[in-house]
Formats: sequence, structure tokens, C-alpha cells
Amino acid sequence: MPWHASPIVCTNGDVKTAYAKDLRNPSEANCELVMRNGKPSYFRERSEQYEGWKADVELRHEYSGLLVKNLRNEVQPLEKEYRMKLARLIVAYNNKTVRVEGFEASKEEVANNQ
Repeated sequence: MPWHASPIVCTNGDVKTAYAKDLRNPSEANCELVMRNGKPSYFRERSEQYEGWKADVELRHEYSGLLVKNLRNEVQPLEKEYRMKLARLIVAYNNKTVRVEGFEASKEEVANNQ
């Protein structure tokens, strides 16, 4: 029955389902519960690529891929550490889209790339 299944986002952005009873202990299933608006939304496979982001950055899984969103009201610079994380996400999501909202490259970085 479909209401006994839970979605799991894989590290490459694919979505699969698993029986909810098998996910009751997410650490055994190598996945973590993702909350949205304070409510459980879905599970995703554990991966270092999802760790180390600041609290004001949201990783939102979408059908087309992944959205990396700045939750601040103002644009923030895209630090070198985050650029490396984004590069890894783009490689992992090779057949999907990785979108970025609310960030900009620093003026230094733009000048160095010219």
C-alpha cells in the first residue's frame, strides 16, 4: 500500500522509496530525516556533501535536482568552501540540475578569473 512507503533522495539526486518500517531507525538505514517547516518531509541518504552548510543555507531537493538557497534577506558571497561543495554536488548530480539562489561571487574571485 502506498502510504507505507517513504521517499528517499539518493546522493545523486534520484528518488526511490522504501518501507517506512525499515526506516524507523534511520542510522541503520544510512539515511537521515529531512524536516521542512518543522515537519518531517522525506529521507535522504547520508553524505558528507550535505554536511557543513551554515544554518542560513537550505538544501532543497526537487524533482529536477537540487536547490542551494540562501535564506538571508540579502545576497551573500559564495565562499571558496561553498564553491568546492557546489562543485562536488554538481558532479554527484551529473544528470540533474543544481541551482543556486541568493549568492554571488566575490569581486576578488571575478577579478582573478578574468
